[in-house]
Amino acid sequence: MTPHRFRIASVLAAVGWTVASTALAVSIEGPTTYAAGSAVAAAATLVAGWALVLVGAWAWWERSGSSGPVILALGVTWLAPLWVGWDGGPPLVRSLAMLLVPIAPALLLHLALMSPSGQLESWLSRRVMAGAYALTIAYSLVKAAVHDPFLDLHCWSNCSDNVFLVRADPGLSRALDSAWVMASLVTGLVVAGVAARRFRATSVVGRHLYGPVLLPLAATGVSQAVSAGLLLSDPADGPDRAVFVAAYLLRAASWTALAGGTGWALSRTHRTRTALQHVTDGLGTAADPAPLEASLASALDDSSVQVAYWLTDPERYVDSEGREWDPPSADRTATPIVRRGEPVAVVVHDPAVTVTARLAAEIGQAARLAVDNERLRAGLLAQLADLRASRVRIVEAADTTRQRLERDLHDGAQQRLLALTYELRMARADAAARGDRERERGLARACELAQAAVTDLRDLAHGIYPAVLTESGLGPALWSLSDTVAVPVRIADVPEERFAEPVERAAYVVVSSVIDADPRDDLAVAVAAEEGSLVVSVSPVRHDPDVGVVDRVGALGGRIVVQDGTLRAELPCG
Repeated sequence: MTPHRFRIASVLAAVGWTVASTALAVSIEGPTTYAAGSAVAAAATLVAGWALVLVGAWAWWERSGSSGPVILALGVTWLAPLWVGWDGGPPLVRSLAMLLVPIAPALLLHLALMSPSGQLESWLSRRVMAGAYALTIAYSLVKAAVHDPFLDLHCWSNCSDNVFLVRADPGLSRALDSAWVMASLVTGLVVAGVAARRFRATSVVGRHLYGPVLLPLAATGVSQAVSAGLLLSDPADGPDRAVFVAAYLLRAASWTALAGGTGWALSRTHRTRTALQHVTDGLGTAADPAPLEASLASALDDSSVQVAYWLTDPERYVDSEGREWDPPSADRTATPIVRRGEPVAVVVHDPAVTVTARLAAEIGQAARLAVDNERLRAGLLAQLADLRASRVRIVEAADTTRQRLERDLHDGAQQRLLALTYELRMARADAAARGDRERERGLARACELAQAAVTDLRDLAHGIYPAVLTESGLGPALWSLSDTVAVPVRIADVPEERFAEPVERAAYVVVSSVIDADPRDDLAVAVAAEEGSLVVSVSPVRHDPDVGVVDRVGALGGRIVVQDGTLRAELPCG
């Protein structure tokens, strides 16, 4: 039998079992099952059974991990006590149902260990489940071989039929029952602990996605432990005792909630896949598609989704804006998109969004053109970012050269001129002392020329790269600049805090270039920090800014606008 046919046959058998169990629950009379005790208990039994079977069949049909068969088996075992309590029913049927009942705790543990991914992911969890199923099967077979219902002092459901009895051993049967109840108690606590721990450990997105499964699963574990604890304290349970009926209804409610939460998660997964398919279809056919990153974030209900694109020259990943992309942190998952063995892109998302296991194939087939377009756009933006970075490096290199030249002029030529001036003054004083008037006048003229050369050299060095800009900041540098020009320059509102050196240098060059272009106008200069940018305003301005100044501002990602006689330069500070 093929796997597909086996799945269909199993689902049909489980549904048939549930239909027959429903008919049996309605027809049973007498206190041999909890469902026969009251209409509320009967409704709770059937609702839980139907919910588990239908949700398990849906999960198995959708191939949502391997949780489908487990949930389906839980529904079958939940309804098994109805067949055990079928007074007057075929002994073989009642005996087979007795073999099914003890499997429920192992199935519950299996479901807890595979949640929320739907798989037993670790070697330890697979070993634990193999041992749990082996012990459960061993218990059921040995119990069937030694249990004589007629000799059971606490019997209330099936007190007559066991076709598998080999040799009655009431002592061993009671010991096995005690061990199974203790194991059920421990299993319930483990299930509750595992579900609660995984709920706490998952992200906000994961809690939103899997909370409706993990929280009812924890409640189911608690209800299982409560029922086992009551049996340990008093083995004489039955539908005529209120505390046991309450525990049974608690189990029924928690198992129904578990089925409902699983069904909600399945419907959400289905909606997500549909939305994802619509995204890929829209990306592949729309004339002006939405950005892939935003579309995936909406479809997956994960606002933290990021898409990075693979570039080959040089080999690297960049984001949708062309910026260098760093690998995700440990709390993120990256799903690669590969075409013909070559990387195309990578989608970074919350690890709870497991539906994206099919993401690469779906995007690669349905939105190939859109991915390529966005990849091309990211590549162009990356080249633009590289060009901007290159422009910044060129400007910084030029500023560094100017700064070094200014320092060399100040520390070299200027110092030598000052020393020469000192020597000339000493020679002039000596000529005056000797009464050599002609020589004194010549040396006086030489001192004046040397002092003028020092002044010119100092002004030249300051113009090349003002040292006050590096040492004291933009405000003092602008005030110093205003003192060296003939026209009045009114400077106001210069922030006291320091900015990045390239930003301060660009702001200074903007102001000095306007002063050089309009040396006869009274100028007003204002500098302010606005929304992450340093804004320089100069007015009045009658000429377009120098190309070199525009390039300098543009290299920093800023812009210059001249409007109504006012120049406004915006320099990003980030």
